[in-house]
Amino acid sequence: MIAIDPNKASALTLAKAKKNIEAVRDGKLADGVMFNGKLYQTDPAFQVHISGIVTAINAGIIPPGAMVQIRTKGNTIEELTTAQVVGLAGTVLAYVQGVFAESWAAKDAL
Repeated sequence: MIAIDPNKASALTLAKAKKNIEAVRDGKLADGVMFNGKLYQTDPAFQVHISGIVTAINAGIIPPGAMVQIRTKGNTIEELTTAQVVGLAGTVLAYVQGVFAESWAAKDAL
């Protein structure tokens, strides 16, 4: 964690510290998350993609029990059930929320 005494730090130092925190956050988001033994993306594009699939499942556009193709971070295509897709989405969401919480805490500590 980056610790800077705000009373001694210049605005430029604080701006650099925030950029460093954001770079660490973005790196963690690029790392991805494990689900059922496979590494999946957690970047903003995948978050939108998986959210859209879950919305389609919840709306009945994709029927319960259907198989859904999802690409892993390693560029392999996995066939997941709708229940697994919802589980993956929950795992991605929890990971992303955790990464942002760490980032916010680091910024609050500046």
